[in-house]
Amino acid sequence: KDRILDLYAGVGNFTLPLARFASSVTAVEGHVSAIETLKRNIEQNRIENVSTAVSDLNEAPAQAWGQASYDALVLDPPRAGAARVLPQVTTWNPSRVLYVSCHPGTLARDAKVLVHTLGYTLSRLRIYDMFPQTEHVETLAMFVRA
Repeated sequence: KDRILDLYAGVGNFTLPLARFASSVTAVEGHVSAIETLKRNIEQNRIENVSTAVSDLNEAPAQAWGQASYDALVLDPPRAGAARVLPQVTTWNPSRVLYVSCHPGTLARDAKVLVHTLGYTLSRLRIYDMFPQTEHVETLAMFVRA
């Protein structure tokens, strides 16, 4: 079972289902209200292998979770992307990175860093039309260490 770091975790849309399959999930979110809701969701679902942290993901993490290593990394950033956290990926050393994006342009920018700077390979890409009749799409990209 994997140790998973879930950044931009929100209220736990990925955290909660991943907890069923992981040895541990560390969920990090910058909004206190979202973490409070996530903690209630964890309690209501009787999940014991999730830890949470409130952290400004635009800053280098000073908390213990930021210095640990993980088997997998989940990124679900806002439209601006995850450029600020990508330099930390070498510290976390995940073999897999799942990037959930609502903005193809920032995904492309961040994928370039993951592939050309950090040595990952894009192994899967799926595009979902979650908002029919609009130009908005959600993209899931799986990167594996080359």
